[in-house]
Amino acid sequence: MEEAIVFDIKRFATDDGPGIRTTVFLKGCSLRCVWCHSPESIDKHPELVFYENRCIRCGSCVDACPHGAQQIRKDSKRVIDWEKCDNCAECCKVCFSQALEMKGKYYTTQEIFDEIQKDIIFYQNSGGGVTFSGGEPSLQPAFLLDMLRECKKEAIHTAVDTSGFVRWQVLRKIADYVDLFLYDIKHMNSRKHIEYTGVSNKPILENLRKLAAMKKDILITVPLIPGYNDSPGNLICTMDHTKKLGLKKIIFMPYNRSGEAKYKWLGRNLELPNLKEWDGELWQEIKQWAKLRGLKMQIGR
Repeated sequence: MEEAIVFDIKRFATDDGPGIRTTVFLKGCSLRCVWCHSPESIDKHPELVFYENRCIRCGSCVDACPHGAQQIRKDSKRVIDWEKCDNCAECCKVCFSQALEMKGKYYTTQEIFDEIQKDIIFYQNSGGGVTFSGGEPSLQPAFLLDMLRECKKEAIHTAVDTSGFVRWQVLRKIADYVDLFLYDIKHMNSRKHIEYTGVSNKPILENLRKLAAMKKDILITVPLIPGYNDSPGNLICTMDHTKKLGLKKIIFMPYNRSGEAKYKWLGRNLELPNLKEWDGELWQEIKQWAKLRGLKMQIGR
């Protein structure tokens, strides 16, 4: 029985594929996008999060922490010395207000499948299923493959949300058990892709080409980040590439700032603190560009 680190399970999801779905979020990501909306997904290990608004300053965590990372200052401000914290979780055990918790938990395939089975009736009635997301779910390949196989045994529709930055052998092995790939394209320019995400887009585009050649069902998803990848040139290039591969649909996901608070919870600094939400100025042009290429376009998932 395989095991993996999962940081969230979202029930009754309606934006991660068709119908009503259960989305399983696996921890760990190879990309370091400067605009990352889910920083809690990046590290592959369980990690501490602190919700300051829940804290009642009882001091229990200060006494419990073996490393002196939990502190209450003289001005009653609750702080964490994140350099001292080793994610031992001792503070979480005594935090009755749930201001401290670990993001990420080990699950076996059977434990996750037991959760999935509770929602099977909703999949059947809505044409839904299960989506594996992240982070990058293929970084835990044995677990992902095992889960996909179990789902297919029960005729459950499966989707994998991926950046495509993974060894082809992994994608090829899971492809037979995946009904839909939600495939993220961050930028078509390799140099800028490296600058903004830390990795080249060459293996991403090559893996996409191979999946398309297998006639897999693929939805291209594009995060729209103001000033980074929303230029007309990049958007048109992305749509041209989508059409070239014989794919039919592209989804544009406007950046919003709802994920910025997560950085504070994790004791991290947001790399782009002044990033604005995408204003939609080019919507009509984007719709026309997609129509001219015979592509179905969707705004948001």
